[in-house]
Amino acid sequence: MRQRIKNIPEVSKGEKIFWWVVRAALIVCFFYSLFFLTNENHTLYKADGGTKLIQSLAAFGLTFTWSIVQFFFGKTWLHNLSPRVQDCINAFILIGCCVCSYLYLYERWWFTDLLMHAASGAITAVGAYEVLLAMQHNTKHHIEKATVVIWIFSLVIVIGCIWEVYEFTVDCILGSNMQIRFDRLISNWSSYGGRVTFDDAAGKVAEYSKGAPFTVAGKLTTQQLNSSLYDTMTDMIVAAVGGVIAEIVLIKGFFKKDFKGSKVSMD
Repeated sequence: MRQRIKNIPEVSKGEKIFWWVVRAALIVCFFYSLFFLTNENHTLYKADGGTKLIQSLAAFGLTFTWSIVQFFFGKTWLHNLSPRVQDCINAFILIGCCVCSYLYLYERWWFTDLLMHAASGAITAVGAYEVLLAMQHNTKHHIEKATVVIWIFSLVIVIGCIWEVYEFTVDCILGSNMQIRFDRLISNWSSYGGRVTFDDAAGKVAEYSKGAPFTVAGKLTTQQLNSSLYDTMTDMIVAAVGGVIAEIVLIKGFFKKDFKGSKVSMD
């Protein structure tokens, strides 16, 4: 790769070690899901195991994002892309996919999912910023601040949308419940623990729906009736908020230094 690509950013020894630690953790997670979770007798855990199996495999591929970009696009301006992008991706994968997922922190604390979606928006913002910075190194023109703002926000929204499509697709194929469908929640818990009362099921929706209230006078609340929509829209909004916060920090703290802040007309 080094003969084909010139002047690629150097990856420190510490970064390389960190990247391979994350990959090793994902390999462990993959085989744990394959041999243990997917062999459970109950539908709830089979679906959960299948979801984690796909998740760990996809995450493993994402740990090579920077290397793949350098290999296929190393002769373009993308060779300037900083390995900091991979550092952020791997940190998110380690916390979100390995720690939170396999220690069931999403189920224990409802706000964990919100924090991870906010973090995903922030990491996407950093990645979008680094892409423009790599482009800046290959042009005599300075990229305008408005371009940076619009590009970062747009990519945050697109990535958030792609993730929700992934959740919907996995739910449809594997029968999991990443988007918190009330009917599927009742079905899964019934198959696990036998007879489940209406109030028990509603309580589980409240537990899984980021704090949505319990039933009122024996009737489902609006949030519970639309639990999938509520989950999807909350995730996208929180990711957008995380992206905007990161964007403000990047623009206020680093734009002038990284992009030199001057306004140059584009020829």
